[in-house]
Amino acid sequence: MGPDEISAFFVWMIKDRKLGTGAQGTYTKILKRYLEFWGNNIIEQMADDDEIVIKSSDGDNEVRALSIEEVREIFAAADTIEGYRGVVIRLLLALGLGTGCRPKELFGAEVNDINLEAETFFIRHPKGEGSWGVREKVNIIRKDLLIKIERELKNRAEHLKSVGVTSKYVFVNPKTGNPYTNHAMQNYKNLVEEKSGVTFRIKDLRPTLLTLLVGEDLSLLGAASKQLRHARTTNTEKYYLKIDKRRAVRSSLGDRWEKDVIE
Repeated sequence: MGPDEISAFFVWMIKDRKLGTGAQGTYTKILKRYLEFWGNNIIEQMADDDEIVIKSSDGDNEVRALSIEEVREIFAAADTIEGYRGVVIRLLLALGLGTGCRPKELFGAEVNDINLEAETFFIRHPKGEGSWGVREKVNIIRKDLLIKIERELKNRAEHLKSVGVTSKYVFVNPKTGNPYTNHAMQNYKNLVEEKSGVTFRIKDLRPTLLTLLVGEDLSLLGAASKQLRHARTTNTEKYYLKIDKRRAVRSSLGDRWEKDVIE
């Protein structure tokens, strides 16, 4: 199966069968697992290029971007977390927002993947790894975050030395010497949520970087597309405009309820 067949499958679900969000998600995941069993990652590839959206009943696939105020609150909250936990989450936030990489591409990173002098990050585990995914270097695009990355790498090295642990992984669990699990990293993120009061997902850092880079200047979408590694600029534009539309609505209508308060 290729893009044409997958597109036809989505048309069948949405227009012909008029399936709800939950059913669409279930059917898609079943087909995705089947195709991946045979080495076909077309659904993952099309989702990555924003050609299809894998529906989820909990809305987890919604493209969200944080405001600069929320970003500042999150980083400020992370600065209050003491010990090695604070080092891990601050490094994750800085690397994620500094590169726009996906959580999977961050979690298994190795220290040598970060080149502070060249200001680059080598993606060792790209989306689509083992099939269409390509290992490549991306820029660490913000110097303010590069400074944070450098500082936290030093803090990481000092802590590991103090407990007698050596590891090549950036986000290493000192008890095992292996990278932290996705579950553990999500728990660290939850701690920042509690302290900041800002609800977010680790994968929200990617669209957040896009909105911070582009702002109101759509001429920058081409360069931003290269940073996010979208196959086509049109996909980046769709991705960005989804975010921008919600941002515009929130800006214009967000406080209208105050004129009609329900007691």
